[in-house]
Amino acid sequence: MTYADNFKNISCLVGHLFKELYPPCEDCSDERDCLVLTGLGHDGKDIRLVIKDEGIFEVYGSEKTLEEVDKIRTCRCFNGRK
Repeated sequence: MTYADNFKNISCLVGHLFKELYPPCEDCSDERDCLVLTGLGHDGKDIRLVIKDEGIFEVYGSEKTLEEVDKIRTCRCFNGRK
């Protein structure tokens, strides 16, 4: 699923979405113009997050992961930030 947001909120998403990040070894052989993070989500399923220019990002994962992305994006920051 494709989303748009600012980099501050994407950074928050990364911190809350992944339980564990995988080394990029398998994906580093191709040329990219974006940042790709892969790892384990809290539901035990793999997640792939592709961050592109202008705050556009794509999330690939289970249906539960996509629901979690929506929850994280709509909740209030624990530190009181917006």
